[in-house]
Amino acid sequence: MEGIVSATPNTTKSHVRGKLELFLPARFIPEKSLGFILWIRSQRRPALTFWLLRRCSLLPPGCTHRALSEPPSPTLEALFMHLLLLDIDGTLLRAHGAGSSAIETAISSVTGQPISTDGISFSGRTDPNILRDVVRENGLVPNPNLMDEITATYTEAARSAIVEKDVERLPGTAEFLSLLAERDDIYLALATGNVEPVAYQKLKAAGFAHYFSVGAFGSDHAARSKLPGLAMHRATKHTGHAFSMANTLVIGDTTRDIECARDAGAHSGVVATGHPSSSDLAARNPDLLLDTFEPPELTIERILDIFANEPRSSQSRHDL
Repeated sequence: MEGIVSATPNTTKSHVRGKLELFLPARFIPEKSLGFILWIRSQRRPALTFWLLRRCSLLPPGCTHRALSEPPSPTLEALFMHLLLLDIDGTLLRAHGAGSSAIETAISSVTGQPISTDGISFSGRTDPNILRDVVRENGLVPNPNLMDEITATYTEAARSAIVEKDVERLPGTAEFLSLLAERDDIYLALATGNVEPVAYQKLKAAGFAHYFSVGAFGSDHAARSKLPGLAMHRATKHTGHAFSMANTLVIGDTTRDIECARDAGAHSGVVATGHPSSSDLAARNPDLLLDTFEPPELTIERILDIFANEPRSSQSRHDL
């Protein structure tokens, strides 16, 4: 039995064992409950596996017994996959002003006048809203045609301005992403205010682009609260796994990221590597508060604890 037990966190093991004990006598449950279910699956008994998972209330939405019988069988962790949506700026990396410089260059190029971003907050906001505010603060009217041209020009300017030497990886991010990429119980995606090409330019400069196949971006919607839902649907389509907001965690670095997650009905997490202080973030009572992603192993354990111990409904906390 030991040889077929996959590397699953203890919190998940105890959760499954506890569920099994609700309807099976303890003497029938091996010490490694996950190994027990996985062993049943290895015997090509999809119907029995399906029944066990359903009786334990552990069956993923939309899963049928046929999904458990197709070789190669997915690992048990993949059946309990969670969705982790990450912000970029201030969360994974810093571009040290390259983005704001590209905005000034782009708007100046389109309008023919000097542009300043002084006094305009970028933190936790989407690029479309930032661009509109910069246009207004510089005495211009942000009509749709002008904004489309500015956005396209900004995208090209950012691709040139954001280069590897100017991008700083934040503490623990490289190791954190590398460890997550080896797991099949957490799926990584993006929820960022950057327009999509700029998001991937920043990730490419940091060496992180290959970790993210899908996400939601400022180019999808100017309202940040809409992004987790879009990212979740894209992750579902990409993986075939029926994610829900109950097993989705959004991690950013601002109070706006906390509100974004809550408005979407997801778990909220923040890392205190952006502009707000740790005490300011704590005052908003996020589900998860990190100083950095270090040590990454402990960070992943804490993330899994969120999913194991604090189920979410589709409602915002403001409505509870």
